Amino acid sequence: MDMSFFLQLTINGILLGGFYALMAAGFSLTWRVTRIINLAHGEFVLMGAYLAWFLLNPKQEIGLKIGATSLPIMGIGMGGLAISLGLLLNRFFLGRWVNHPWQRRGASYVAGIIVTAILYLIWSASDFTPIDPFLAIPLIALFFFGLGYILQDTLLNRLIDRPFLTMLLVTFAIKIMLENFGLLIYGADPRSLNLTYASSFWRMGESNITVSQTRFFALIIAGTMIIALAVLLRGTRAGQAIRAAAQHKMAARLVGININQTYATTFGIVLALTGIAGAILGTFQPFTPDSGSGWTLRAFAIVALGGLRHIEGVVAAAFLLGLLESFVGGYVSTGWAIAVPFVVLVITLIVRPPRTQSAMMVEKA
Repeated sequence: MDMSFFLQLTINGILLGGFYALMAAGFSLTWRVTRIINLAHGEFVLMGAYLAWFLLNPKQEIGLKIGATSLPIMGIGMGGLAISLGLLLNRFFLGRWVNHPWQRRGASYVAGIIVTAILYLIWSASDFTPIDPFLAIPLIALFFFGLGYILQDTLLNRLIDRPFLTMLLVTFAIKIMLENFGLLIYGADPRSLNLTYASSFWRMGESNITVSQTRFFALIIAGTMIIALAVLLRGTRAGQAIRAAAQHKMAARLVGININQTYATTFGIVLALTGIAGAILGTFQPFTPDSGSGWTLRAFAIVALGGLRHIEGVVAAAFLLGLLESFVGGYVSTGWAIAVPFVVLVITLIVRPPRTQSAMMVEKA
């Protein structure tokens, strides 16, 4: 066995596993807290990739065609950012100083619009300088937080107590809509984030083992986001409310937690993580609007393998899947590597023993 080749595959698997961990963390949190299986998870990942592509290519004249008119992506992005900033201010900041709900909401959204307008003017003054995907992560996270909050608050909260099939059908409909909107706006051609340092790497000593700079940065960001998520869930009031809602919805409501608002905040956080994962995805792999199902499958396989109790299990399963794909792609073929998530998911569902109702309640707690 060529040890250098083995070590190279191991490094590649670890770097890929970091991205998988970030992508699956949001899927796991949604499932654990709201009991919603989001079949559109992969499409939201791709939305993050396309938003990062737009920020890197802001002068491209792309928009959503509606009849004879075209709604520019710039307007959609700026509007979404303003709403997201307003939601953050209303939910987490202005409540300390403005008690009246309508006054607080009005002040929050006006402040969000003003901040967004200032950012737009600064960007236009620089002749819309391309924004590096890694530097654009705060903007992408804000945009997706607002999108997730609104989607959960207006639609998905209505599915919480509905039959399981209804939940699957609605999220599948969202998946189809996002996929077709992506095709209408960007077309079916593969796109990628053409970074100047995309092909740069570090060589380990005098060996042939290399580490991709973009994938290394992606691993650092993914690890930072997962640690931030763990700190948020365990060390903040919003995180404690999320954990309480996940453990027992009725008990959480009895102690004064607004369940619908908590669910909306949770999904906002989930989509923020998912959007960041999409931006990272575009730095090392081409993407198309119809490739979301594969990422949803990977997230599902990771969560099924790692379990729902702790985020540590999801992270471990993500690195395991990354290593398996790397080894199969290196020693067998890249074609077989694509089948690894399917095999992992099937084996996990077969081998994992069926749970009793009491066991399910323990896992929820």
